[in-house]
Amino acid sequence: MALLAEAELKNGDSQHAISTLQAVAKHSPERIDLRVRLGRAWLESGHVLLARNEAEQVLQIQPEYSPAWQLMGDVHQIEGSFDNALAAYHRAAAGSEPQPGLQLQIADVYRRQGKLLQSLAAVERYQSRFRMDDPDYEALLLEGELLTRMGQNTRAIERLTLATGHSLATPESHVRLSHALVLDNRHAQARQTLERASHRWPETGELSELLAGMKQAAPAGSVAIR
Repeated sequence: MALLAEAELKNGDSQHAISTLQAVAKHSPERIDLRVRLGRAWLESGHVLLARNEAEQVLQIQPEYSPAWQLMGDVHQIEGSFDNALAAYHRAAAGSEPQPGLQLQIADVYRRQGKLLQSLAAVERYQSRFRMDDPDYEALLLEGELLTRMGQNTRAIERLTLATGHSLATPESHVRLSHALVLDNRHAQARQTLERASHRWPETGELSELLAGMKQAAPAGSVAIR
């Protein structure tokens, strides 16, 4: 039944998945991992209070269970309570069975709070799990954004260049790289970056708009990229 619920979630059938997980939780209340999965299903379907309730009940059973603290952190994030989200994520990191992406979530909360150094440190801790030649794509994007905001354009360009060459690359990585290049007064490279992206994703209208704006602004030597 748990496998059926996972398949239903992957297919976007959250209501059936929730019903299945509720049946599993009732049949096997000791399976706290499935209780957390039920809470996450509630959260994904927009039922924040029900997700919180599942997390709280699991933590009453096992107070140091990391996935439950991580779920609680996600609840706090959706509620806009970033300090509480950070506290929950740090409890998750210190507890049993911390999840792989936890440091990236911590980094994102710090970013939202404007704490760029703390965010960057968390991203770097997360990236340390990966081989140097196979970094995480989302972490590269976040690193690039943080370094750009901190004025470290050379490092930002290095990380975002890796992102554009990643197997999971999206137009976003090219836009951010182009932005960093403009800030570093490398306008020709910025335009070439957008041109490559426009050829690769011709259906993405924003790329064409940005490229047109850059060409118009070229004589003045500046361009604003959203």
